[in-house]
Amino acid sequence: MMPWRDISREMRLLRVAVVAMFVVSVAATLTSGYIEHVAMEQPAAPSPEYGYPIHLKDTVRYLSARQSDVYRMTAPVMRWGISVLVLLAGLHVLLDNRAKEAAKRERMQKLLTGSPEK
Repeated sequence: MMPWRDISREMRLLRVAVVAMFVVSVAATLTSGYIEHVAMEQPAAPSPEYGYPIHLKDTVRYLSARQSDVYRMTAPVMRWGISVLVLLAGLHVLLDNRAKEAAKRERMQKLLTGSPEK
């Protein structure tokens, strides 16, 4: 990975986007995982407090209204976040490798032409 000072503004923005998407994906994954973990101890039949079904490990458990609301937000964010993270990270690696190769070619060209270093 090229140092921060040596990369373009666009690569900096892409790097920040990768880190931000990583943070969002991890937060959504941890939240969804916690709700699923807690749901395994919750009732298998609906009750006044737990009336929102969720399918986990071939069983149906019931979530509270708040758990259901949070889970309905975090589960798609987790799935899409990880997908976008993989795409952004792949693009970053591709562009970073191209920039490294261009810098390497430039150094070699300077060596071959005898241009003085900065």
